[in-house]
Amino acid sequence: MKQKLNRNIVAFLGNVSAGSMQVYGDMLVLPLVGGNPWEASEIISLDEAFARQCVEFREVNESGRVPELLAVNRCHRKVLILAGQELTGAKQNRTLNTNILLPENSETVIPVSCTEQGRWGYTKENFDLTDKLISHRIRRNIEKSVHASLMFKNQFRADQSRVWHDIEDYMQDFKRENRTRSYHRMFRDLESEVEKYTGHFPLLENQTGIAVFIDGILEGTDIIAHRKIYAENHLKILKSYIVDVLRMQMNKKHGASNDFKIEIDYRAKQDEARRVLEKFLDEAARSHEFVSKSPGLGYEHRLTGGQVEGNFLVVDEKPLTGHLFPRQNEERKDSRMPFTRDFF
Repeated sequence: MKQKLNRNIVAFLGNVSAGSMQVYGDMLVLPLVGGNPWEASEIISLDEAFARQCVEFREVNESGRVPELLAVNRCHRKVLILAGQELTGAKQNRTLNTNILLPENSETVIPVSCTEQGRWGYTKENFDLTDKLISHRIRRNIEKSVHASLMFKNQFRADQSRVWHDIEDYMQDFKRENRTRSYHRMFRDLESEVEKYTGHFPLLENQTGIAVFIDGILEGTDIIAHRKIYAENHLKILKSYIVDVLRMQMNKKHGASNDFKIEIDYRAKQDEARRVLEKFLDEAARSHEFVSKSPGLGYEHRLTGGQVEGNFLVVDEKPLTGHLFPRQNEERKDSRMPFTRDFF
């Protein structure tokens, strides 16, 4: 049943503020600080858990199941896994469908999507951790299909065909081919281009998230209330957006001539960007929600019925991590909401 957005999430959004704008090319980032930061020492990032060699992912059984993996956490700490984290190995590369906080010393079946089509056979028993999340556009589409699956089937399932179709579109746009239709291998081919961007968006002290504009359009926000864990995932989150910037530029390059286009200097647009973000967060706070028990600890609060989509993972009544993005224009009740370049 739909209800007003959880008051702790509303309070959290009201305490989020933007730092000084960072710009490179067509990508504009507002670093986010504030909220109600976690300092809990009993929670660690997935990267730290891998470094300690106390967490592993494997197929749920010898034959495997595409939409599920087994997460084995031998750490004496809870481990936060982010939606979109890509894992490589076992029978098929996967990405996480949702944010999950693994209990300490536990085994948890987690929902995933496949990020390659042409392999269903072991390369190794377990999975390796990659240094990236899958692209933001694919994360957004997974989020939307999981939302629908939860509403109608009470399952954290994504539309696997859509994931494969999205990856195929990226490969065609970037003109990158590989035998197993692997997002991971495509990303490796683009990595040098991605790295040209990352240094322009440095991590700030006490930063807990980012709001990203691509070509003047607010693409999304990612927030992790635990500052140390956000810092350890800052580059991963950035890369998920940079891939979409590169794709947009590739499409522009092969599209119609821009000889008569007025180029916008986004460095002069800090006040406008902040107003868009403020309106976006206010709209998110007015959303309704439906709540689902997470596959791990806590509950997922998914926004519904408004101009903003996404979800927050709430643990012990405190928002831990959230991913929000504007409802696409054709889906909005009011297409005049100024989340587009028209506002600039």
